[in-house]
Amino acid sequence: MTARRLLGGSRLIEISTQHEIFSVFFTEDGKQVVSGGEEGVLRRWRVDVGQEVGEPIRTEGAEIYAAALSPDRERLVCGLRRLDLNDGETDAIVWDVQTHEKVFDVHGHENTVFSVDISPDSMQFATGGYDRLVFIWSMHTGKRLVGPLEHDDIVIMVRFSPDGDRLATATGTSDDEDPKSICIYDSENGQQLLEIPCCQFSQNSSSPLAWSTDGLQLFAASSGEVKCFDTSSGTLLSKWSIPDESTASIILSRNQKFAVVVASKSLTFWDTSTGYMQIGSEIEHTSNVWSIALSPSDDCIVTGEENGKVTLRSLRDILPSSYLTVNVSNAIH
Repeated sequence: MTARRLLGGSRLIEISTQHEIFSVFFTEDGKQVVSGGEEGVLRRWRVDVGQEVGEPIRTEGAEIYAAALSPDRERLVCGLRRLDLNDGETDAIVWDVQTHEKVFDVHGHENTVFSVDISPDSMQFATGGYDRLVFIWSMHTGKRLVGPLEHDDIVIMVRFSPDGDRLATATGTSDDEDPKSICIYDSENGQQLLEIPCCQFSQNSSSPLAWSTDGLQLFAASSGEVKCFDTSSGTLLSKWSIPDESTASIILSRNQKFAVVVASKSLTFWDTSTGYMQIGSEIEHTSNVWSIALSPSDDCIVTGEENGKVTLRSLRDILPSSYLTVNVSNAIH
């Protein structure tokens, strides 16, 4: 594995691995990035120089399709694709962040877990998968709390609301002609609160949903457009066009000033504070982007790619300073 820093114009670090990267995220302090993927290994990287930190966490006989770090920084959850469906039943593993020891694993899915998410209070985590099922589990015991919640198609994303009271899910398949649904559930009892048949989600979209920080709106990125819905009624509030690709993902900045949209190989940036206009420069990658994350200070972005690259970029080279928060101490300099 190699890290390459491009000097001169843009502040960018490319980390080359030999395996597809399906999941990337920042640690809460913004100093490290965690990646996981086809290799079945979770690795940590320094944001400022791209060097690997410490020993990796290894799974056996599985690829890591999704991973998340608990807000209290004590637990790490990864969702798996078992290479041999007859070899064990583990669907997700919970690790101790400090010791790298496995705390427990859970099973209930019949196939790949495409998405995991952890509640804001770090007490629960959710899984969604190829078998069209969703579960909510206890972070401390691994006990199943909610589910199975059955869906009509493959569950490609699960995401807790900012207060943790609700869970949003998105479904998608390889058939892009049939509109898919967003469902919102009560995360305590699993009651379905809302279903919105709305979008053409692809099963390769790792992050098609994003909650607003107040939980009142939900953004959905699909083929050719982003839609914004009222989360109490399902009413469409607004929409805007994006590059017309079947695979689309979206993330919102913590300051709610901008969104980043992935459409296959391209990244675009959009103003969400005054209107949905495109800002900054479009970024083109050489291969599909499978995962994307923003740093806690909103000034650095990381992508995990089909060609095995983990790429870190400073957004100070891309966006006007008015869109970025003040704290830039952990960014690429």
